[in-house]
Amino acid sequence: MKRNILLAVFILSLFSFSYSVAQKSGYQIIVQVPGMRDTSCFLARYYGDKQYIIDTVKSDHHGTAVFAGNKKLDGGLYLFVYPDKRYFEMIVDKEQHFSMETSWDDPIRDMKVKNSKDNQ
Repeated sequence: MKRNILLAVFILSLFSFSYSVAQKSGYQIIVQVPGMRDTSCFLARYYGDKQYIIDTVKSDHHGTAVFAGNKKLDGGLYLFVYPDKRYFEMIVDKEQHFSMETSWDDPIRDMKVKNSKDNQ
């Protein structure tokens, strides 16, 4: 009986660990710009001297855009592109679950980053 309980606890902890590892797979980049409500915005990447859009999302009524995917992104320099084609750059490497909050008027000066040392 005691052995069955220990086995059950072990299996539950194994599933819990697997679930937490699975939650961090892929990527999730959250960008919040309060003045950017209900509009399309883009995640792009440099390839040579060109930029390519890799993800498009619509921001919500709070100005939050969530870019997410099941596979990790290749490391490199990426761009968050505003609807009016202005942009700011970010580094994507090992940390692929992070958030950035900034203003519409001065995104570089007003930037606040969470969970990404490379982008701070």
